[in-house]
Amino acid sequence: MGTIPDVWPASEQVCDGADDDADGRIDEGIGCYIDIYRARWTNRHDNGDFYYAREPGFPPYWNCDSGGCGLQGPTFTVYAEPGVPGTIPLHLLFDTLEVDHLVTSDPAEVEGRVAQGAWYLGTLGHVYPADHVGRTDAVPLVRLHNRDVHTWLFTVIPREQLPQAFVSTDVPSVCCLAFPTAPPAP
Repeated sequence: MGTIPDVWPASEQVCDGADDDADGRIDEGIGCYIDIYRARWTNRHDNGDFYYAREPGFPPYWNCDSGGCGLQGPTFTVYAEPGVPGTIPLHLLFDTLEVDHLVTSDPAEVEGRVAQGAWYLGTLGHVYPADHVGRTDAVPLVRLHNRDVHTWLFTVIPREQLPQAFVSTDVPSVCCLAFPTAPPAP
């Protein structure tokens, strides 16, 4: 992905993972979707840390050579770039106290967790706030927290949203609105 060598500055941007109009930005402002992949590491303090990323793979600080890393595939979809009216950033953090990754669309949560030592890893994409109305194809991105092993799970998959599916979980809450994988056209 990146800039295609034979693009023209006057070219129209299309959803293709490239900088079609040669302005240094990829797929900006046109409502392109991107899948968010989930991976799991079962060796890290036995808590089953989940990691979320725009591409399949694992964070560089996981030692996957020892085994225990598993890619669970794309689990939800977001807008790739800002510019879609009503959307907000979806942030990725690594909580050093719970030793787990989590996502949030709440700037106050980002600020509070970073102040407590969490690492800010960037923006995964853009989503609608949980109270957004208007997009009937956007679904709740539910956050579940297993308080026994301090693991966060984020999903749009209904069968994963049940507290009993994620043992010893706190009451599930809605982080924001995202899309199932392979969403309909904007």
